[in-house]
Amino acid sequence: MTDQNSQFFAILTDIGRAKQANATALGTTWTFAQMAVGDANGTEPIPNSSQTKLINERRRAPLNQVKVDPANANVIIAEQIIPESVGGWWIRELGLYDAAGDMVAVANCAPTFKPLLAQGSGRTQVIRINLIVSNTANIELKIDPSVVLATREYVDLAVTEVMSRLDFKHSVLVATTANIVLSGIQTVDGVLLAADARVLVKDQVQAKDNGIYVVPAAGAWKRAQDADASVEVTPGLFVTVEKGTTNGDCVMQLVTDAPIVLGTTALTFEVVAGRTGIVAGTYRSLTVDKLGRVIAGTNPNTLGGYGITNAYTMEQVDTALLGKAAKATTLPGYGITDALSSTPQGVLTGAIADIAKHDIGTYAGPTTDKPTAGGIYVRWKYPGANTLAFDLYAHMASGADTFGFRRVGADGTYTWREVYHSGNFDPSSKADKSQLGTAATLTSATSTTDSTLGRALRVGDFGWGAPNAPGAPNTDADAIEATGVYGISSATTGVPVGAGSGSMLFHMNFSVPVGNQTATQEIVTRTVPARKFIRSRVAGAWGSWIELAAKATTIAGYGITDGPPRGEVIYFPASTPPVGFLKANGALISRTTYAGLFSVIGTAFGAGDGSTTFALPDLRGEFIRGWDDARGVNVGRGINTSELDALQGHYHSPPPGGLQFIGSGAGQGSQLTSNGTGNVGFVSTGSPVSDGTNGTPRTASETRPRNVALLACIRF
Repeated sequence: MTDQNSQFFAILTDIGRAKQANATALGTTWTFAQMAVGDANGTEPIPNSSQTKLINERRRAPLNQVKVDPANANVIIAEQIIPESVGGWWIRELGLYDAAGDMVAVANCAPTFKPLLAQGSGRTQVIRINLIVSNTANIELKIDPSVVLATREYVDLAVTEVMSRLDFKHSVLVATTANIVLSGIQTVDGVLLAADARVLVKDQVQAKDNGIYVVPAAGAWKRAQDADASVEVTPGLFVTVEKGTTNGDCVMQLVTDAPIVLGTTALTFEVVAGRTGIVAGTYRSLTVDKLGRVIAGTNPNTLGGYGITNAYTMEQVDTALLGKAAKATTLPGYGITDALSSTPQGVLTGAIADIAKHDIGTYAGPTTDKPTAGGIYVRWKYPGANTLAFDLYAHMASGADTFGFRRVGADGTYTWREVYHSGNFDPSSKADKSQLGTAATLTSATSTTDSTLGRALRVGDFGWGAPNAPGAPNTDADAIEATGVYGISSATTGVPVGAGSGSMLFHMNFSVPVGNQTATQEIVTRTVPARKFIRSRVAGAWGSWIELAAKATTIAGYGITDGPPRGEVIYFPASTPPVGFLKANGALISRTTYAGLFSVIGTAFGAGDGSTTFALPDLRGEFIRGWDDARGVNVGRGINTSELDALQGHYHSPPPGGLQFIGSGAGQGSQLTSNGTGNVGFVSTGSPVSDGTNGTPRTASETRPRNVALLACIRF
């Protein structure tokens, strides 16, 4: 009978302790998944570590919540909520199951009756197990959100926790400007505080005491409820200040980095937005803080006011200019005597080469090294006592303007060179002699096929550039010697059979244009129908004409006869077969369209409609086995036949003198005998279970090995 001496506790089962030890040793995780409750058949249960199930289980359901106790890191809290629609029994025992379905913890509790609404009383029952474990690091705290029922306490705590952790706190009335005594009603930043006012304390000598406080009617200040725990005071925390001469209407931010331990870590708050005390206006000099805010502004009217210390003042400049000469209007006015003048120079007397400096001038009769009768010159003199220079000249005359240059060498020699321009040279009227042969032999060709060396190629010669190609000499393609393009008529000989009138012949000699009996190529093309022929001449002998085949669309079109045979089966890693293959899916296809495949497999996999169609093999979901072909391993099988799955006949032998089960391989039923003799009845075995070593057995509707699904295809 339950009384004040009764003991209630929760323990890990032997299975639970083993799983935790294994998870700790291997660094893996295990997960609590379900909780069961029972009535222990009316007894007072004592948890036993060897238990694998409850004495009398009444309900098992997924966990509503599983977490580590915030006050004790070695305690796991598992919770289940039983709705008011479930009940009608006592709760005396509790079991905790992991994701594998094993009971890993067991507990007893003070008997409590869970009523049903139909009994006139109903309630939502919260059941918790507080389980002490040696290490929670390898326990994965995971629940199914689709089955969670939240208690009001849980929701209130969750909302309070989330709101408290927000980086943006409720605004404060004022913020301090200096160290203060954190006690009683007082005036801060020009504002008389009232009871319950929120204050940001940020200037304490002991910076660990900074934070958000609430002012009491009397006595010591206390930290605000949303900022009185380390988890609620996070780096980057923002708080708005409502009033104050200095800090009113600004936003403060906590700039202290993590980790923060409230009451130990020094807290530093800085202004990130709001008033800085600067009156709106235009300023020529500004002071900016590290956040880019303007915190000071002035309008200096002196260089010193701008921080410039290495410039002359206006008075210093005026003093320095006193006694200086007035501004000159000419180069000589500044004492410069060796510069080029803007005044036109007179005609040079003597030689341009005698000028030992840069110069611009005119030349005419008195000039001894003039390039023309008269004009202007520009001289660039190389530095030093030498004759090196570069001179330009220009002579203007109606219809005979000339322009030129010379380079004067170290020995004083030079040659005036005239530059061609649009007034004295028309490129379109000139020809490049090197492209036409030597001057001694440069003459026009005598005919369109004249290939004599030195001839000038005319438009139309050898078919180049002409609207119509010339015919072959003597209407014989074998007589062509000159490289060119030629037309073929019905009378032309030496052309391939099928060329026909209107075809074109391209004749190419390797080097020598006439009498080249060593290397010659010819190509003949015809448009309708499109045909192409080639031949070559080696050592004076023409080879046979070879016709170039059109692009084929099949392997056979290229003469390849040893490709994949029709009926070949392949497996392809895509949902559609490759070109030349069909899905091996048992479909009925045309005997005419796929005559090649029909000739190979015929009606081996189905006759279709008996006349126009036949069936493909259906290899979907099948494993392939080599045909026995009289070997004796798979007796009685014909080619292309199918076979169902099966197990080899066997029996399960017990220890000597015990019972044995004999199976025929045909199903689950077994025959029970004693010592292998005597038929004493039949039993039915249960589903296979794990042997504890090789994992949970997999069962299905068939016997199969591990496999990969690929698309079976057949060549047509």
